[in-house]
Amino acid sequence: DRPSSPPRRSSDPLKRPREALKEGERTSLTVGEDQDEFIIRFQPDGTLTFANSSYCRRFGKKLEEILGECVFDHVDQAEATRLKREHFDRLTPENPTNTDESWSLLPDGQIRLEQWQNRGVFDQDGNLVTIQCVGRDITSQREAEQALRESERRYAAIVESQIEMVCRFNTEGKVTFVNDAFCLFFGLERENILSRPLSEVMGDPEASSTITCSDGLRLSDPASFFEHSLTLPPGKKRWLRWSRRGIFDEKGDLTEIQAVARDMTDIKRTEEELRHLNSILRSIRGVNRLISRHQDSERLVQEICAHLVETRGYRNVWIGILGKGGSLASVSEAGIGPDGRPLSERIRKGMLNEWGMSVLKEPGVHIKRGIITMTDCPLLDRYEETGIMATRLEFSGKIFGLISVSVTGESPIDPEEQLLFSELAEDISFALHVIGTEMDRREKAATLEEKARQLDLLVSAHPSGLWEWDVGEGRVAMNSAYETMLGYSPGEMGQSIETWKGQVHPDDLPRMMDLLNRILSGGDGENTYEVDFRMLKKEGTWLRIRSRGFVVRRDRNGRAARMVGIQTPIDQEHQEGQEEERP
Repeated sequence: DRPSSPPRRSSDPLKRPREALKEGERTSLTVGEDQDEFIIRFQPDGTLTFANSSYCRRFGKKLEEILGECVFDHVDQAEATRLKREHFDRLTPENPTNTDESWSLLPDGQIRLEQWQNRGVFDQDGNLVTIQCVGRDITSQREAEQALRESERRYAAIVESQIEMVCRFNTEGKVTFVNDAFCLFFGLERENILSRPLSEVMGDPEASSTITCSDGLRLSDPASFFEHSLTLPPGKKRWLRWSRRGIFDEKGDLTEIQAVARDMTDIKRTEEELRHLNSILRSIRGVNRLISRHQDSERLVQEICAHLVETRGYRNVWIGILGKGGSLASVSEAGIGPDGRPLSERIRKGMLNEWGMSVLKEPGVHIKRGIITMTDCPLLDRYEETGIMATRLEFSGKIFGLISVSVTGESPIDPEEQLLFSELAEDISFALHVIGTEMDRREKAATLEEKARQLDLLVSAHPSGLWEWDVGEGRVAMNSAYETMLGYSPGEMGQSIETWKGQVHPDDLPRMMDLLNRILSGGDGENTYEVDFRMLKKEGTWLRIRSRGFVVRRDRNGRAARMVGIQTPIDQEHQEGQEEERP
């Protein structure tokens, strides 16, 4: 057998590597044609040797039209020089890649921004043979980024101009942004706030936990609202109203929470003052009801004290009644104990201190801050207040005693509250006057029976008529005594200012309207009036009455918004010799 011959060797030892290289190029071309990015290759002098279909479509040319062109034909000379200097000339075997951004002029006249990834191909000697670039259009991305920056700039400008406090924090509760108003409110520099937990910044873990809690914040319902109180150094209490909104990423995951707070302290204080004034007004109305059914001054005074406390008009009420010698004959007091329950006490004697004596000497409302007493009263040992407001009880030149109430807080007492307090004192004084008159009548009953009977008839037949006028609505509310005084059944009279005008005597109406207009305008500082005039009774006769009116509230322009008053028939001695006239 002949030995097998050895396999034949190729005469070209580089044939197989060349075929592998060509196959790699064909694969690379196929992959390049399938890409959305622009792929090109060019020689160091800029001559294009390859371009994929995406690049050809972008410039509206066929491949054969592009090959051999200069890669810089689509950019201006300055841009070409910059690209060559800053990017292509810097490609080395050690650093064969870099990235650039450049503007290209398209056939339709558009100028688009492109981002290119450049890679240099070098031979064995380190010489640059070709440059391959992969690019994409980033114009829309840059425009979106610019729009986002502009939006953020506008947002920052808007937020910094807000008087509300604005802050943002991540899901861990650490602050990522605050505006100037937030820094000012908490008295901290911005750098001392950012990256800190909100609980440390606010100094109130309970309140901050509510703000930073992400429970309930959903992409479909990203907002929530709540209010809370906060005590700031040095012990000042503030009310804040927060609105929170969750910030979510594209996946719907919560990334941050933005909270906006408004200082509601002044509004809360105003609401509290209004509630307090309403409580006082309701208490005064209740006092008037007590007055109408009592003939015992001591019992009336004690029930007035208890009523003013029970209706939450005041926390403590003290009324001292003078005896015939000018010293205190009795003292009544009511207050709220530490457990929130009313306390009441009446003592038979007491000595006024120096400040109490000054209240008796000078008319008007007196206010004194601090924990003080008018006499040695045991109830004051059971609670604390920050001051008292007092005035004397006086009617027709006679001083019956004085009344004092507790006041809380450090802010000045509202003038409207002082006016209501004065009216309360006047009502009590009038009641004491009526009761005193009745007591005198009873004491003289044996010798002045007929006169006492006439006085009793006068008091019974002509009780005070009370009215309240809502100026804006033109509506007048009145008690039953007002209507029965004029011969009407309760609820029978019309309750409008126009009805009242129609009942005033024509000769008295101009004078009355002029007086009312002065009181309503408040230009002369007048808040009260007292006047006599005639009103038409149901049966057609004229009744001469005395009316005392009081402005209890004015609007922001100073015009009276609400008035109250007392209307009584003039005493018989003032009507003596005058016959009732028919219109």
